[in-house]
Amino acid sequence: MLLFSFVAYAQVNVKSENTKFVGIGDSPIFSRIMRLTTLNIQSSDCNLLPSTVDGSFQSCISNVGRFNSNVTCSGWQNVTPTSPDTWSTPIPSATVLNSNMIPSPDGGIFAGAIARYSDMTNPGVPEAFNTSISNLIPGEQYQIKFYQSNMTNFISSNVVGSVRWEVTFGNEIQTSANSLVEMAPKWTEQNLLFTAISETQDLIFKALEGTIIGNYDYLYAVIDGIKVTRKNFDCNNPCNSITGTIVINPTIKIDCKADVIANPYSQTISTEQMTAINLTSTVAGTTFNWTVSQEGTTGAVAGSGNSINQILTNIGIDIGHVTYTITPTLNNCSGTPIIVVISVAPKSYNPSIKIDVAGTCRNAGDCRFSTYCGVNIPVTYLDAPEGSAISLTLYKELSNPPRISLNISRVGTSNVWLLSYIETGPYSSVDFTLYLRDANGNVLSKLDQTISRQPMWESVPPCN
Repeated sequence: MLLFSFVAYAQVNVKSENTKFVGIGDSPIFSRIMRLTTLNIQSSDCNLLPSTVDGSFQSCISNVGRFNSNVTCSGWQNVTPTSPDTWSTPIPSATVLNSNMIPSPDGGIFAGAIARYSDMTNPGVPEAFNTSISNLIPGEQYQIKFYQSNMTNFISSNVVGSVRWEVTFGNEIQTSANSLVEMAPKWTEQNLLFTAISETQDLIFKALEGTIIGNYDYLYAVIDGIKVTRKNFDCNNPCNSITGTIVINPTIKIDCKADVIANPYSQTISTEQMTAINLTSTVAGTTFNWTVSQEGTTGAVAGSGNSINQILTNIGIDIGHVTYTITPTLNNCSGTPIIVVISVAPKSYNPSIKIDVAGTCRNAGDCRFSTYCGVNIPVTYLDAPEGSAISLTLYKELSNPPRISLNISRVGTSNVWLLSYIETGPYSSVDFTLYLRDANGNVLSKLDQTISRQPMWESVPPCN
């Protein structure tokens, strides 16, 4: 076995065979035993904008005192019929633009777009531009950073106008903070976080008007220093390096034909049922082994053979999952593993609440007591998951002032509760509901009840 150490910067070529090892470079010794793939490791800059797109807009030739060109000079594309422009300072004196505008912290040239115009029915307003970002990892989060300001000419402190940017990345839309019209415009950094849903997504910037108080028929938003980075990378670190060791295993063969076919690839079973996964290959003599991971279940174990037949038990109230990673082997050559996921449904229940009416209640829905002092009524639940509990909701008492004290308490850790009923005055009645809930608080069953004293017992004296 050969070992090589390496330090990798930015993008490197990675060669691997059957996930047994990782190598760097295009050396013939690697090529004999590895197939070539590409691994994108972000450099210290981390900016994922295409190389043809300039988020700093410096590729546009500066013409001092006027707009330079539309944003296409920096590789961006126009979304609207009228194009956003690129600018350099000083800005010429104009009715609508602020000549006090300064460069952004990114420096040099910046871009701008009309956010509001007197004729908002114009199809070119508000203005927008876009590009496409590739090499994304679905499910990963990406930061979109930029500087923004408001280059609208200042009218007076009694009039308020603001602009912002609407940023669309894939199917997600977010807006930046408002930037006010000011006599001396200020740049602010914006940082928006998106989650990628595909490997390639469109990135769109559209100027929007914000809060307006008074008369602002024209608003102009400016932007600079656009960067798209992966959240988990530190783009301020000037030397993000990766150090590792290449392990070359001479037993791995480039002509490995081992494969595995699972039937089925996924399966849903009830708790305490057996899996039935058959394993075959297109090449005779291939053997199979598997590892397991499980969530909310027991019974899955690693093993080997031509089928997976294991009794799985759901230990919760939600659906559990078992993942089998199955690897084929032929002549000491391990092929590409496959994944089989088994969903294990929890035990089904028919939960109910039972009130012991013997001697205390006329029927389950109308309890009429012959005692004036009070009574404890046994309440139980039937066929419910472990951890279930009964609770009480009192919603109406037909006497004023109230004359009934009604509570419920559990007997130890059993499934028996005692409903305590105590009268504090003459004839009274109360409506209430008993709820049976699982360990997560979900209602499994409920029972509406009424408790009252018989009028014929009105002459029973009060308790001492």
